[in-house]
Amino acid sequence: VVVVISSKPLVLPPSALGAAAIVYAANPGMLGGRAIAELLLGLIEPTGRLPLSFARHAGQQPTYYNQVRGQHGTRYADLTQRPAFAFGEGLSYSTVAYTDLEVLTAVVDESE
Repeated sequence: VVVVISSKPLVLPPSALGAAAIVYAANPGMLGGRAIAELLLGLIEPTGRLPLSFARHAGQQPTYYNQVRGQHGTRYADLTQRPAFAFGEGLSYSTVAYTDLEVLTAVVDESE
């Protein structure tokens, strides 16, 4: 299990990408160590979704959320532009549902 404590997205090493689990703790505060320990010991349930995306390689940095997909071309530096972990990804034992969403454009394709 890899625990990432960081206020911004990082390019994680290949060893982290092959881990059984990754816990993103962001800025956990004064009781963050206790919360992480309780999570790892199974005393509390892991829940949540990523509030940001993690790049797969340094060529994808810096990450801007208003950046048009493919802005660097589809084969920039011959590497993929797919993130290692995308905004909203996450696992839990619960069901997460989004409600009352507002779509600002009449037509939205899957890349948006």
